[in-house]
Amino acid sequence: MKYKTFCKRAAFGLMATSLTLSLAACMDNSSSGESMTEDGKTIIKMGRVTAANSKLPEGDTYENNAYTRLVEKKLNAKIVDQFEAEGEDYNRQVALAIASGELPDMMRVDSREELKELVENDLIADLTEVYDKNASDFIKEVYGTYDNKTLEAATFDG
Repeated sequence: MKYKTFCKRAAFGLMATSLTLSLAACMDNSSSGESMTEDGKTIIKMGRVTAANSKLPEGDTYENNAYTRLVEKKLNAKIVDQFEAEGEDYNRQVALAIASGELPDMMRVDSREELKELVENDLIADLTEVYDKNASDFIKEVYGTYDNKTLEAATFDG
């Protein structure tokens, strides 16, 4: 049972990582100066789900850990948390971000309704072309193991 849970979490982690890397790789570094740090790194704002007991290695934080350092090193992009929260506090932060239109570049939404609201209010980008062009065969295979149901759940009007 633990192995099955681990596999599901690992698959989700791979998907999240691939989407992060795709987003960072496809960002236009020449767009606005607001999305760049002084040292030329692209800033990716994130709404982050946290936990009271993060189990991160000593000295690491949600913004500064092995994963964020790898993104910075490999993609010249820095992930900065627009907000961090857990549980219902996170859901309130997401609702506030959607209502205000002040969205981070990335955040997890918990329901089809939140995603639908983002789509209806033109607050989310269509990543179909980005996925088709940049997702590795491995990532596409991972989604395929779920009969692409996760992609279908996030698809509107084709």
